[in-house]
Amino acid sequence: MAKPGPRKTPTATLKLRGTYREDRRPTTEPRPIDHRPTKPTGITPESEAVWDEVCTDLQKLGLLSSTDGKILYRYCRLFPRWVRAQDFIERHGESYPVYERDSRGNFVLDGQGNRQIKYVAQLPQAATVNKLGVMLLRIEQEIGLTASARAGLSVLPAVVESAARTSDGEDFILRR
Repeated sequence: MAKPGPRKTPTATLKLRGTYREDRRPTTEPRPIDHRPTKPTGITPESEAVWDEVCTDLQKLGLLSSTDGKILYRYCRLFPRWVRAQDFIERHGESYPVYERDSRGNFVLDGQGNRQIKYVAQLPQAATVNKLGVMLLRIEQEIGLTASARAGLSVLPAVVESAARTSDGEDFILRR
């Protein structure tokens, strides 16, 4: 059963935001080791590439710990499936026509000799994209991969050599 109220914000996130207060945090809060989780064995090359990219990004933000391995594993397995389904939709569209048939199984033709459409059905890949998109977004929000999840984090212009580089080439450092 879920606990009432909003979820607790992790200490690492509060420190990045600059809103961490020692007097408001429990002293018994688990503090995972801050290092990259072990990469799972037997994952596909696509999943492995996602693993490396996501771990690098989260490590730069100081939001990665050894206990994040299982949620990252799920994310890295789901993301390539979403990409494949999305690629299929881009090539073939999201739906297909189902044609009217007579009692003998022959297509019913309209006045111009074209098959008459009974209804338009959604391809299974479209449902897959939608469902995986929802699952991926929940994981991305949970581990800090969305803009809104990072919105409260404080960053300063780079002035030291330990700066990280964003995807658009902008340098920044994280306030701890």
